[in-house]
Amino acid sequence: MAAQHILYGISIGLFVCAAAISIGVITATVAPQWRRIAELLSGQAEPLPHAASIPVRAAVLSRRSLQGCALAARRRRPAPMEAS
Repeated sequence: MAAQHILYGISIGLFVCAAAISIGVITATVAPQWRRIAELLSGQAEPLPHAASIPVRAAVLSRRSLQGCALAARRRRPAPMEAS
């Protein structure tokens, strides 16, 4: 009977600790953005970034990496076996 009470106490303690940690993490992530969140909730939407605002170098690098992935995928395919 006493062991059951100890396990209940441990489980309640773990639950309270998990709740406190999760509330702390949510507060730490939301607090720096509270003005932005309040503006969005009040209906003042932020403008979306235009494609022209993306740096050209990043666009070129991403295109090259996609081309490199396509080339690597072609190289990995085994050559088709001919029927004999």
